[in-house]
Amino acid sequence: LKCFSVFAMVDGGLSQTSPEVAQRASGRGFIGQLSLRRSELRRSRGSSVVQAKNDSTVISRSVSGPRRNKSVESRDWGVSSFLKQTKARARAGLGTTARITVTSTITAAVSVSPTSGRVAGPALPSVCTPDAPISVKLCGDVITGTVRVDGIADPIPFAVGPGKNSVGELERMRAVVVHGNVAAGGGFQVEGDGVAAELQVTDGSTAEITVSIRKATEPELRRFGALKALQEAEQKKTYNDLHAQIAKARTRGVEQVHIDRAEKLLKTLKPDPGTFLCKQTMKEQMRWDKITDRSEEPESVVLCAGSPDCSCNEPLRGNEQLEITTGLVAQAIHHCTPKGATPEQWLFEGLVSAAMAAPEGCVWKAGGKYIMSSTDRNQSPAAVLRLLESIPEAKGGVARGMRALVNFTEARYSCNVTAVQVNFHPDQSSFHAQHRDIFSAKQRGGLNCTCSFRTCVGTACYSVGSSRVLMLDTMTDEFSSLEACGEACTRRTERRWVDNGALMYFNDAWNLTHTHGVPQCAHDCGPRISIALLCS
Repeated sequence: LKCFSVFAMVDGGLSQTSPEVAQRASGRGFIGQLSLRRSELRRSRGSSVVQAKNDSTVISRSVSGPRRNKSVESRDWGVSSFLKQTKARARAGLGTTARITVTSTITAAVSVSPTSGRVAGPALPSVCTPDAPISVKLCGDVITGTVRVDGIADPIPFAVGPGKNSVGELERMRAVVVHGNVAAGGGFQVEGDGVAAELQVTDGSTAEITVSIRKATEPELRRFGALKALQEAEQKKTYNDLHAQIAKARTRGVEQVHIDRAEKLLKTLKPDPGTFLCKQTMKEQMRWDKITDRSEEPESVVLCAGSPDCSCNEPLRGNEQLEITTGLVAQAIHHCTPKGATPEQWLFEGLVSAAMAAPEGCVWKAGGKYIMSSTDRNQSPAAVLRLLESIPEAKGGVARGMRALVNFTEARYSCNVTAVQVNFHPDQSSFHAQHRDIFSAKQRGGLNCTCSFRTCVGTACYSVGSSRVLMLDTMTDEFSSLEACGEACTRRTERRWVDNGALMYFNDAWNLTHTHGVPQCAHDCGPRISIALLCS
């Protein structure tokens, strides 16, 4: 080193070695042995002297008071050790080292591909088996590269060197990379087992990178599926799709950096026509004086035409439960309804006034109907109640009515309400396609489904406004315990009226063997609001 200075604090005074000393030592090839010594202490009044003898630094300083000599033993300040290590590492080309250790609970093929740096020692074995760790050592000034794991599509980057050591595409010191097979058209449903790799890197120029390979957990696979669906929506650049996938990604715990990127793109897109239920339409159509009762259409049951003994023809089997009961809305909220008001009308008008006062985008199109929720489409009870409580214009404090429905449901069915979906049906053209409610992660949600996938046991759906027909169909698919009677099986179809103030409740057993929906009306029909509560 041509210019090397060492500072030493001696008795509160700062002394600096002569640059010539360091230069002369460097020229003679033993800069690594340079040390600071205090081998003599000469006292003289009024001055401080720094001397160089041989290749050591002798430090002297004057102090006031009686003259007396004090010998101080030589002290090694640690510079020698540091420089020896630095020089040895420089000679060996080991400015930075990284040891990558791979462990696995499954048999997996693994490879390490350095893009800078080189392998020092034996190469990494190509296969890692359970309880048999494998490792490889890399060295160089800067070490970068990728780790490939069988079952994970993309290579996982790593970097060790000046600055910050990192692993993963987000360049952090810890990363969990997951991969699975996403079902076609399944939103974020992942089929089969997935693979997860946990990577960690230590700090410093001598780094340890650990890679732990295992089977992915169900939450990790759902998060992976949500991320893939979000990335696909970003490529499509369609406002509705992207908005829905952002909401799903948030509920699945996708990294915030991905959500931020998608929201930035969303701001550049324009909503499709009819994406939201505009305030003018609500003002004109969602009015209590437009409410209609039942038409002349009778309730009906159409049995399977394949065989009269078909299992589909049984109304209820085993522990299946389905009930449609009138008057329960009034029973649930009568104590919080203002004096002189009709409970059903008060709840209906309160929800409409809240929707009109809510921020744009809180009433959004989902299939053939509209859903009212917070702008991030969070449909948890807390989020829906928070939205209603934040709107002073909400007529008569309708949040109290919604909370009363939740409390009534939990008491009646001994459950916990985990989600609240408020559906707006402006007229006869609205509909809710045939579907099962999502009671667990094994079921597949649609594009606009934002269910939390907490295992549920039933649904309680309250109706206020116009009477509408419900269509109830039996199912014989892989989820259902019903078996088709043959190729000619047409299954059982039932049409039931649900009136203003009624409650429809069904449990998980019925939900697996049936679908339900609200078809379009062939006659003029007024507005209706349904409040569906998922129960766990």
